[in-house]
Formats: sequence, structure tokens, C-alpha cells
Amino acid sequence: MSFQERWNALGYKVFRPTVLMIMITLINITIYFDRGVISAVLQEVARYWEINNTLQGFLASAFIVGFMLFCPISAAASSYIRPTFIMAFGLFVFSVSTFLCAVSGLTSRSISGYYMLVASRALTGVGEASFAALAPTIIDDIAHPKVRTTYLAVFYMSQPVGVGLGYGVTAGLIKVSWRLPFLIESVIVLVLSLLCFLVPSPDYYKRMKNNGNVINSQDEVDVKKTTNQNIGLALLSIFSNPTYVFSLFGSTAYVFVVGAFTFWAPTLISASQKISTTNANIGFSIIALCTGILGGLMGGLTLDRLGGSQGFRGSSRAAFLCASCLIVGFGFGVGCFLTSNYIIFFALLAPCTLFTLAITSPNSSIFLTVVKPEMRNLSMGIQMMCIHLFGDFPSPVLFGMLADAFGGKRRGLVTAFYFLWSVILLSILFYIFAGLVAKSKAILYEKIDRLNDNKISNESDYLLNKE
Repeated sequence: MSFQERWNALGYKVFRPTVLMIMITLINITIYFDRGVISAVLQEVARYWEINNTLQGFLASAFIVGFMLFCPISAAASSYIRPTFIMAFGLFVFSVSTFLCAVSGLTSRSISGYYMLVASRALTGVGEASFAALAPTIIDDIAHPKVRTTYLAVFYMSQPVGVGLGYGVTAGLIKVSWRLPFLIESVIVLVLSLLCFLVPSPDYYKRMKNNGNVINSQDEVDVKKTTNQNIGLALLSIFSNPTYVFSLFGSTAYVFVVGAFTFWAPTLISASQKISTTNANIGFSIIALCTGILGGLMGGLTLDRLGGSQGFRGSSRAAFLCASCLIVGFGFGVGCFLTSNYIIFFALLAPCTLFTLAITSPNSSIFLTVVKPEMRNLSMGIQMMCIHLFGDFPSPVLFGMLADAFGGKRRGLVTAFYFLWSVILLSILFYIFAGLVAKSKAILYEKIDRLNDNKISNESDYLLNKE
């Protein structure tokens, strides 16, 4: 037995599929905890360096720069390097970068400290990209088809849970120092990065699912071919798929809204409802935690109950489910900021976030289903690059610029929110288009299959009669 085989066997004893799923979910929670932290400390950072809304928005966009640049690189590198090693390296970078966030401007309040924080946030994005581009594909490999969407739902459910924990924990730690949450997450992620080195390759999990036998299916042969595959042909195949393209437009518009709102939520809630930042952080963290869990499970379980996400028929279900949830969430979102009563506000915000977050796993299942199996890493890498490049990279800064343009404070922030929230309508429209195209393809392929079955049946009858 080779060293690699012994390493995989040892890792598999520790990280059975369920254990690996739990660890991946914990990593995702910790990474998104960081998103909650940077939003929760935003006003403290603004006071520390005396910066306006626009400069505050750059702290979110800097993270996205690193993320979107390295997502496709990580996805492409997975054809040559074991994906779990790439994840481990990315998490180590993430750990170092959050430590740098904690020490930015520690010795001086000069603006150079702010620029160091911006650079550290960009480096954080680089670390996360190495994990985010590969984790969904690994889950797709280890999950049984009947619970595939539910597994993805648990994974994506952990994102709002992490953000909510980031808001809530930071609300308490910020009384000591706004730097403390960054130090804590740096240590946690360092430990998780070391554990990733023990995880076997995804191919080993596939072999174990096949009772330890070597898999020689056409999908596996195709996966091996992609190591030397022409990247241009692969991109052409992906972008000539209308279901993929419409879904990409829909998810980009969705992330444009959610990215900016998540980043500005404590500041926006505090100003619009005239409550303290601490209360805004705690209130939003409770809602994010509860609706993140319920919404993530609701979306995944609903899609599985409707018939699952496999094939074009499944992609059609997923796209229509995304559109339906966003329509409901949009209505509650409009009502949130029409009231100055914080109790009514939070009562409307809860169902808004519940239905808005319910689309995470159905949305991702589309990008894993409508492409060839060997293109899943590339598909997810492209999707993540696009949703960040055109989604939550520009939106936090644009939100801050709009808020400043409309006078800042309550009036400017609320006006900026309504401009932002209207983009959800575009997302709904694109998901409907994606669902219609996928449904038409499913019907076409089903007709072709029936014709082929009838042809085979007729040929068999002919041969029997001839005999």
C-alpha cells in the first residue's frame, strides 16, 4: 500500500462522511462569523479612524476582491492538487489575515492603519476562496442522492448562522476591544486548517461508497480528462447553457442585495429604529440565527419533497422555488422600513430573512446540476467569481455612496436601502426565466427518451416476430 493510500485510509477512519460534513459546516460557520464581526465593529472602526460611509463600504469590497480573484484559481488548481490540501492552505491564509485585522493600526491611529485593515480584509477573501469554491463539490461527492439537497441546505444554512453568531458574540466582546473577535477566530481557523490536511481526497470517498472498488464510470473518466481539458471549450460549454446563465444573473442580483444589507444591517437598523448599535447587533443576530437555520432547512427539504434537484426537471423546480421565496421575502422587506416601531420592524424582518435565505441550497444545486460532472468545480468557481464581482463587491460601497448622497444618517440610509432592495425584482425575473428554460429542456429530453424507448421496443418486437 502506497503512502497516499495509507494517508487516505487513516483520514477516512477519522473523517467519515458525516464527520466530514460536520467539520465543513463548522468551517463555514467560522468563516461567516468573520462577516458578522466586521459588520458589528463597523461603527467602532469608523470612530477609530473617523471615516465616512463610503470608506466603511470599502472594508467589505476589499474582502470580495481577494475572494473573487482566487475562487476560479482554486477551482482550476483542484484538477492538479488534492482539494482538501487547497482548503487547508486557504484556511491558514485566512487565519493569518484575521490576525492582521486585529493588529491593524494598533500602534497609531493614522490612516495607514485603516489601509492595513483594508489589505488584511482582501487577504481574508483569498483564504476563504480556497474553501468556498471546493466545499460544495466535496459535499456533492459524499452525499447520497436522496439527501443531496438537504446536505447542501445544512451547509448553506451555516452561513447566516455564522453571521448571526458574529453579530451576537461581537456585541459582548466589543466592550473589551473591537480587535478581540478577530484574534479568537484566527486561532479557531488555524486549528481547522491543520485538521483539513488529514481529510482524504474526494475520490477516496467515492471508492468507499462503491465498496472500495475502483470506479470506472463514464463520469469518472470524464473527470480525469478535465486535467488537460481546454479551458476555453469548458467556458464555452458553461456560458452557452441558458439555464446556467439566467441562474447566474439571478444569483448575482440576489447577492448584490444580500451582501450590502448584511454588511450595513447593524448601522442601518440602529439609525432607522433609533436604537443602540449593541441592541441592533443582538436583535439582528437572533433573527439571522433562527431564520438562517429554519430558512436553510426549509429550502432544502422543500426541494427534496418536490422531487429533488437532479436533472433539468430538478433545476426547474429549484429556480421556481427561488423565485417564489424571493417574491414573499420582497414584500416583507418593503414593509420593514415603513415603520419606526422597532418591535414591528423585527416582526417583519424575521419572515423577510426567512424566505430570502431559503433559496441558498436550491440556488447552488442548479449550478451543480446543469453542467457536466467534471465541470462542477469550474461551475462553482465561475459562479462565485461573478456573484462577488458584480454582486457584493460593488454593492456595499454603492450603498455607502448613496447614503452619503442622500444626507447620511437615517434618511440617507433608508433611501439607499429602497434603491438596493428593488434589485431583488431583477433576481426574481431571471430565476423565472431559468426555470422556464430548464422545464422546456426537461420536457424535450423526456420526449426523446420515450421515442428511443419506443424505437427499441419496436425493434425487439420485429426481431421476435421474424424469429
